Amino acid sequence: MEPRASKPRVAVVGSANVDVIMRVERVPDRGETVTGGKVSISPGGKGANQAVALARLGADVELAARVGKDLFAELILASLRGAGISADGLALDPHHPTGTALILVDARGDNRIAVDYGANLFLCLNDARRIVDAVRKFDLVLIQCEVDEELNLQVARKARAGGVPVVLNPASVLPRSLELLTLVDLITPNLAEARALAGLHGAPVPADGHPLDQARIAAQALLRAGVHRIVVTLGKQGALYASREEQLELGVYPTTQVDATGAGDAFTAAMAHGLAQGKASEACVRLASAAAALAVARLGAQPSFPTMAEVRQFMAETAMSPARA
Repeated sequence: MEPRASKPRVAVVGSANVDVIMRVERVPDRGETVTGGKVSISPGGKGANQAVALARLGADVELAARVGKDLFAELILASLRGAGISADGLALDPHHPTGTALILVDARGDNRIAVDYGANLFLCLNDARRIVDAVRKFDLVLIQCEVDEELNLQVARKARAGGVPVVLNPASVLPRSLELLTLVDLITPNLAEARALAGLHGAPVPADGHPLDQARIAAQALLRAGVHRIVVTLGKQGALYASREEQLELGVYPTTQVDATGAGDAFTAAMAHGLAQGKASEACVRLASAAAALAVARLGAQPSFPTMAEVRQFMAETAMSPARA
């Protein structure tokens, strides 16, 4: 596919949450209270996160999501407008609250997350009607798994019928439909998700060995099951891209981890941005890895997402480490 110079148009259908983040020295044990925490509140949810990350990278983005009629919804609206994303695709639910994630982040930047998906679980095809009825105007459709799986199936079918590629981030809930995995053009699981998906479809992956080897085994199993392309993110171990035609192992861009929240969303959004522009697979993974490296060096999800100018400068100044260093 030849790279397109124009600004990519990407449709995102997915979740919109508010993240309540508590930074602590360490995560408390059962029954223990840890003091000295620092709290912050920011917009999140994989759908909104990836939409904002795409917009920061320069894409023209439309989002279909659902929030409650509450104060948290106002925070999400403000963030979307600040990123240049229209709020027209945000449905207001009078019966269910805005989705909320409670996030503990320790001194190493690792996190623990509990979520109430709230109104996200009631996002329906009618809410996404503006996107699916005009799907051919988009270069790519991006979906995740924090909304009803049947909705994702309906959106993927509409996009495929319209000849529009679909990227699926199979998180935070594991998709159970093999049809969904085979309808989309690319899936972007982390290693735990890739292992679980392979096991779900009859190919358990051994838990020992190098993470890249585990990712390769899981990816090959999923390709045999009908997945078209897959990129498995491995955090500090890099990433593996696989299709029926090629397999790539890539390292990481070194960074100082502050908060891993949203790193996967930054990766998936940048990967989708590159694909929507028709870039080669390796170029897309490198772009995605750089965006994720910048995101983990900052606190929060949406506040951490870089611009394309920041990503390009970072890539020009920073060498990617070898995949198996």
